[in-house]
Amino acid sequence: MNKRFFKAVSFLAALAIVFSIFACSAAAETPFDNSRFFTDGDYRIHYRIFEAQGPQKGRILFLHGFLVSTYSWENMAAGMTKAGYECVLADLPNFGYSSRENAGTKAVPREDLMTDLMKSMAPLDTWYLAGHSMGGGVAMNIAIKHPEIAGLLLYCPAPNTAFPAYLKPVVTSKLMGSVYTAFFKIAASAPELIARLAVGYIAVDMKFGLSYDVAKVTDPLQTEGTGTGMTYMTANTAPTDMAALSNLKMPVLLVEGEKDNTLPKSTITGTIAALPQATLYIVKGGGHMSNENKAAELAAVTVDFLQN
Repeated sequence: MNKRFFKAVSFLAALAIVFSIFACSAAAETPFDNSRFFTDGDYRIHYRIFEAQGPQKGRILFLHGFLVSTYSWENMAAGMTKAGYECVLADLPNFGYSSRENAGTKAVPREDLMTDLMKSMAPLDTWYLAGHSMGGGVAMNIAIKHPEIAGLLLYCPAPNTAFPAYLKPVVTSKLMGSVYTAFFKIAASAPELIARLAVGYIAVDMKFGLSYDVAKVTDPLQTEGTGTGMTYMTANTAPTDMAALSNLKMPVLLVEGEKDNTLPKSTITGTIAALPQATLYIVKGGGHMSNENKAAELAAVTVDFLQN
């Protein structure tokens, strides 16, 4: 009797372990209910689809800024889907739940990866492309290369700058990878209050910062290979051709924060000057994270822009 009982308990314990492993694996595979993955060469790109409510008026690919991922667009997506726009939120390589680059990765420019993702879902001329900060630089590069895109939506964009070729072996070295890894581990383990104060400062909205779910930032940064991936991203960043921006024929919405304390003023004024054809909107009192804490306002501005 005891032996049977022991076997039964052992079987249930083993079953529980297997189930827990499967559950953890499933959770990692699908971090969100609307998660999808797109494979392109050595890359596995995580993205999320927020379906349009009512008749679909268009589709938008949203590209996030530095250190964040798809969650940074959730509030904007809520407003845009209500207005009839399908929103696709993608994690750029080395961020969120997308692949991390390393010495064994056959490098593909992130602009090409995002273009391939769009093409896999619908023709390029049916897409609007949105980008915040670093993602804005990527979005501008894509728009220059693919003028058939329906429109460009930029929120506090940060144009990409060229990285010196002679420094690439240094920044992609194992030593630098270890330094980056250590930095991100320290950043991810920082007290929540410090992280929230930092968010409040960047957003120029301390109330917003103090209620921010910092785990949305820190959890993805703890993914293995993030530090090394950042070094390869830095070395392979494609510069933005600022002179080519004025030649874009597609509709362009350019949103800047009145109190953006993250981007240099010269970057902001330079971007505005490079896009004279853009519809410019200045967020009163807005900081660099206006796409998050001013999401309702910017969703309304964006819908009005797209419909008119």
